[in-house]
Amino acid sequence: MGFPSKGRPSLHPSPLLGAVALSVLVGCAHEPRRFPLKDPVWIDDDLRPVAVPCYDKEEDGKVEKVCRPKDYVSPFAWDVAEKTVFRPLVQLFAADLGFEAKNVNSMDEVPDSSWFT
Repeated sequence: MGFPSKGRPSLHPSPLLGAVALSVLVGCAHEPRRFPLKDPVWIDDDLRPVAVPCYDKEEDGKVEKVCRPKDYVSPFAWDVAEKTVFRPLVQLFAADLGFEAKNVNSMDEVPDSSWFT
């Protein structure tokens, strides 16, 4: 099988040898690093000022300039419908991905912030 008609061994590598070499090379491969090589985040700088458009708010006949997001009140009927009808339907057809939290540092800890210390 591996010998030509003159009785000399052939110099053609067999497919089995190629498969073994390929499996050795693939076996040495590794995943990329999950986290970059830098210090973990220990403090979340969430107290920085945020640019929010200002608007005029009228309360008790007085108009004042307010720079914050506008207040939103959800109607009670819509809240009930969303929690009793729509949310169960969405959860019925939703795919549960089950992923890890994205707001942790490389040590798998939550950084100190204004709401978590």
